[in-house]
Amino acid sequence: MPKSLIISPHADDETLGCGGYMAANPGCHVVLMAKHSNDRVEEFIESSKVLKFTYTLLDLPDGYMYMMPIPDVAQKIKRISEQDDYRNAFVCYPSIHQDHQFTHNVSLIGLRRFPGDVLEYEYPEGSSYYTRMIPTSYFAMNDEIMNTKIEAMRRYKSQICDNRDEQSLVGLASIRGLENLSSYAEAYRLIKGRLYS
Repeated sequence: MPKSLIISPHADDETLGCGGYMAANPGCHVVLMAKHSNDRVEEFIESSKVLKFTYTLLDLPDGYMYMMPIPDVAQKIKRISEQDDYRNAFVCYPSIHQDHQFTHNVSLIGLRRFPGDVLEYEYPEGSSYYTRMIPTSYFAMNDEIMNTKIEAMRRYKSQICDNRDEQSLVGLASIRGLENLSSYAEAYRLIKGRLYS
């Protein structure tokens, strides 16, 4: 089965946004944009073991990605997207964080010839009233998938805070589940899709 490509600005965004999807679809590939401390990279690796994803580390400067040359980074993303038969790609919702905005924009440039669907994913702090994503698609999660997502997020001990704790994950997933008539769900917005005859 073709894999999915997930582009994450920071170590934890992939789990916050696509953890349920990855739990149900082992073998996804995550591109981690930011360079982090050894401890946070270790947390990322531990989360990858729970969600069974592979990864590429780009080591861009955390908080200062916008200083990097856009064509060079877009080319790296393009090359990674061509290394496997990915069926779709997920990019972060831009929110108001400069690294998220950079990752979103440079990913769309790198994926402009990508043959599969491209979707945005959300995360708790990206769903506030002034940056809320309007979803077009949902991924329904049962208790087992939701618990696996929570278990993967627990690996990020350094990142657990008020808007990234278990209650936040369950709260957002419950709201999206209500919208999708399921127990829990992750929300996505289709950016580029294909029509089939």
